[in-house]
Amino acid sequence: NKFLEYEDFFNLIKQAHFVVLADEKQQSCVTNGTMMEALINYRPIIVPDYEPYNYYVNKYGIGILFNPQEKGDLAKAICKAEKLGCRYFFNKINSFLYLLKFENVASNLKNQIDR
Repeated sequence: NKFLEYEDFFNLIKQAHFVVLADEKQQSCVTNGTMMEALINYRPIIVPDYEPYNYYVNKYGIGILFNPQEKGDLAKAICKAEKLGCRYFFNKINSFLYLLKFENVASNLKNQIDR
C-alpha cells in the first residue's frame, strides 16, 4: 500500500485498456481521484456497484459495474470489458469530459443564476 510516482502512474494508465477500482465503500461520497485520471486518459472504468461510482456509470455509460458482494462478478465484468473493448466507451467518455469543461460549467452556472 503505497503511492506510485506520478510518472509510473501515468505510464500504467497509458498502457491500460480499462482501470479497475476495487476500493471498499466509504461513508463519504467522494470518488476516487483515479477515476478521473482514468477518464481524462480515455480509459473506461470497472467499478463497484455503489455510490458514487454507479451514478456515473449509469448516467454517462463510462464503464462497467460489478457487485463486490457477488463472488465472480468482477471476473464477469472483466469478460464484458474484453468483449466490448475500450473503444466502445470513447464517445461516452468524451461526452462526459465535455460536460466538465470550464466553459460548459460556467455557462450552466450562469444559466441557473439567471433563472
